[in-house]
Amino acid sequence: MSGSSSSKADSNEQIDHTRFLVGDIGNLYLKVRFSDIVLDVNGEKLVAHRSVLASRSKFFDRLLYGDFKETYESDVQISEAPVSLFKIILKYIYSGRINLSDVEGREVFELLKISDYFDIPNLKLSLHEYLQRSFNVQNVCSFFAMARLYQYKELQVESLNLIENNVLDILKSEDFLLLTSGALQDILNRDTFYANELVIFREVCRWINNNQNELDRDTEIHVLSAVRYHLMSNGDLSKAKESKLVSSDTISDAIQLSNTWSTDKPQFRGQIKPNVRLDYQSHSSPVTNVNLIHRSQGFSVLNNRSGTNVIKLNTPSIINYIDISLWREHRIEIMRCYSYYIEVSIDGQHWERLIDYSNYNCRSRQRLWIHPRIVRLLLWGKSNESSDDQAYSYIIETSVNNEDWDLIINKSKGLTQSWQVLQFKRRPILYIRITGVDSSEGKEFRCVYLEAPAQVPLDSYVEDDLEEDNETDITVA
Repeated sequence: MSGSSSSKADSNEQIDHTRFLVGDIGNLYLKVRFSDIVLDVNGEKLVAHRSVLASRSKFFDRLLYGDFKETYESDVQISEAPVSLFKIILKYIYSGRINLSDVEGREVFELLKISDYFDIPNLKLSLHEYLQRSFNVQNVCSFFAMARLYQYKELQVESLNLIENNVLDILKSEDFLLLTSGALQDILNRDTFYANELVIFREVCRWINNNQNELDRDTEIHVLSAVRYHLMSNGDLSKAKESKLVSSDTISDAIQLSNTWSTDKPQFRGQIKPNVRLDYQSHSSPVTNVNLIHRSQGFSVLNNRSGTNVIKLNTPSIINYIDISLWREHRIEIMRCYSYYIEVSIDGQHWERLIDYSNYNCRSRQRLWIHPRIVRLLLWGKSNESSDDQAYSYIIETSVNNEDWDLIINKSKGLTQSWQVLQFKRRPILYIRITGVDSSEGKEFRCVYLEAPAQVPLDSYVEDDLEEDNETDITVA
């Protein structure tokens, strides 16, 4: 029999009455027939079927068949949900359907909480995805307030990301006026809520005027205190003072703070753009290519003097990773080395040194991880991967003085190729030496690229790879 005729015969032999099964089980919803349990939901009694409940909810499976007292009782108390929403959940248990167009926005959050409590994972996932699709610039403030109220961290993060990527539109929206005081303070206290501080202050005043009938003086003060007055110019502070909402002492303190630089100065605000990559290329300095990756937003070159590069970001931005390429001769016999340092600044006057390689010999590509921080200016001071069919064996040693060497990786017993990810115990390292032992192509040994990102946390630290049978400690990508 041919494949097509066999498939046709198989389909003719199948009886699929799934729709009847779903309908028949759905018809048991709130029906006394076959029921063997009564759910007392805040005083209203709902008949149900143990086997249906347990098969659809892990909570009921544990409760009704887990040797609890409810296992042996015909009446079960349910107080974790209002009866109207519990009926929606109960109907879903029997039918697998919920029409969310009949449910108000706040109730969807409550349904998510209830589905989580009663451990119905498929429903929880669908409700979560529905909420993710539901918020936009016009309603994200209300959405954040609800996610905060019901303590859904993931939804809070997602809504905050949208808020911080559309700050000006959010501040001008009518939905902004509906924020609770707590939610508003949470947003204003974030370093990544970036806009002109006078604009933020004016919109906070608009929020206060809109909610003044519900605010007491303490709440008003707490909200106003989230504004960072020290980031305003003297002219902007004068405009803020005209509002009569800010005291003269607050203005005076802001002026003094903005004129006094100290390590404990309150944070600046900066944009955060996850995984944005910036490219800056120079043909007249040792730094030929710069990438600011992970959290940043556009830049321009202020000057490019011999030995120094100053790059100005278009807006204060939060970065945690810098990738630079140092200039090198194309001729393989010439290997140029450089020493350098990297400093960052907000105002161009006060600089903080993040990287200091002035005593090191550096060349080629430099990957630099730093703690996330707000940056406006970056100062450099002078003081491509490939693969083939060849395989190699090698060893790697490290040293802190270029005299005493410790063997940390021993791959001399077999041939390996492509990208090698090598894990070993943490240790101080200044020099890394890689020595080729053998090759599938005679005596040639090539290492195209080597990096040691000490700031990148590994999932676990393993013993040194010194034993012949210790291959599981090495991950090859």
